[in-house]
Amino acid sequence: MKWILQVLLVMVLAFTMELFLPWWSVAVAAALSALMLGGNVYRSTLAGLLGVFLLWYFGALAIQAESGSDLAERVGLLLPGKPGSGGVAFITGCVGGLVGAFSAACGEALRRLFQSDRP
Repeated sequence: MKWILQVLLVMVLAFTMELFLPWWSVAVAAALSALMLGGNVYRSTLAGLLGVFLLWYFGALAIQAESGSDLAERVGLLLPGKPGSGGVAFITGCVGGLVGAFSAACGEALRRLFQSDRP
């Protein structure tokens, strides 16, 4: 349950921060969520990856559907394997997911650095 809450927190923070800040603000959102709700480095990393991946993947699909442009198809022709517009959205999500995963892992490491194990 805590892990699902962390994924949702990453998505909400990243979406809100991206409205006002550059794209790399998703890294800050993933790190902050790991700082606040972390507990396990693997779960925090997966939460950061999944939260940003879902946000960017569905965001890219929404932009493609709303614009009606064939830009994603043209970009897909430049990539190896020639993925369609859905493939370009998947690659976009993967790039964002990697940023979120590494940032959440760093946030978890920072949380453990300041966590005291002494009574």
